Amino acid sequence: MPCLDCDGLRRGFTLLEIIIAIFVVSLIIGISVPVVSGIYLEEQLRVTTRALEEYCVRARTMATSEQKTYAIVFNPRGFDLVEAKEDLEGDLDPIMTHYWAKDALCELMIWPEKQWKKVARHVVYFYPEGLSTPFRFRIQIGEGIIEQIYHPLTGRVVDESYALP
Repeated sequence: MPCLDCDGLRRGFTLLEIIIAIFVVSLIIGISVPVVSGIYLEEQLRVTTRALEEYCVRARTMATSEQKTYAIVFNPRGFDLVEAKEDLEGDLDPIMTHYWAKDALCELMIWPEKQWKKVARHVVYFYPEGLSTPFRFRIQIGEGIIEQIYHPLTGRVVDESYALP
């Protein structure tokens, strides 16, 4: 037997109330999904840019403290921190390696170049005097993009621009 309240009417929600509740929930989900996916995309981009800045600072520190030249070697699969010897061709003995995120498009602009080049095999040197080759780095995954300028004296990012969907 159905439950009746004091007035003898049934308890429950009307169809209109249920439809409004479903609409509000779907509206909240519809607004939050793009925001969450944008945060996830930014994090994918930031993993690589944070690693590159860490490698630059470490290469500069090692170069000045050990009085040796170090290099970051960019290649189609990622980048390596290596001790720069006479020849950086062939097999390298990397100190640290970072791999690009899946579907990442990475480009470099190494001084004195004025145009972006897709990463093939590029080398950025860090000298014992504390200087490095000036360069810019850009990574794109889907519609998200981050572009950074690295300072030749500190190895740190001095300017950054980004665009996320």
